[in-house]
Amino acid sequence: MANITVKSPVPLISLCFLVTVSVMLTTKLKDIFVEVKQRLHKSYLRKRDVSFVVGHKVCRRNKVLSDAAQYFSANLAPRFVLSVVVKKSSPIIYELANPNGSPVGRYHVKDLKPYFVSNSDVSVG
Repeated sequence: MANITVKSPVPLISLCFLVTVSVMLTTKLKDIFVEVKQRLHKSYLRKRDVSFVVGHKVCRRNKVLSDAAQYFSANLAPRFVLSVVVKKSSPIIYELANPNGSPVGRYHVKDLKPYFVSNSDVSVG
């Protein structure tokens, strides 16, 4: 008959230590998840749901490149340009046109801002 050796069981002290460590880690992780959930909720509250109506004026982000041959610097170009909403392709994509009616393309809602009339644009009298 073959000799069978039985390994000694893990000492009771190390088992107790492992249990307490696992309990501590579990509670710590639960606390971290609660904090993450609160921070995400706060972050989502800051996001704005933007939608534009067809025909309204919007400001679109101006995407230009510098051109040394034409002595043009993109840093000095306006950041936003006035446009008009022509069509809503999806909840986040809009087709735009210049104020004169020529189409300029499709833009994501992140590149658009609502257009507000400033007091200097309004004529009195």
